[in-house]
Amino acid sequence: MESPGYFSTDAAMDEGGYEPTWSFAGKGTEAALVEAGVAALKAVSGK
Repeated sequence: MESPGYFSTDAAMDEGGYEPTWSFAGKGTEAALVEAGVAALKAVSGK
């Protein structure tokens, strides 16, 4: 099974470390995922 891997928060990216360093997703991914998730929930809820 394939997985997109680890999506770090912007704060984790600022701190550094193993996961944020090797994650393919960069800063701004956190906000984009939250925005997309909220939009998807609104779409299915009809609001």
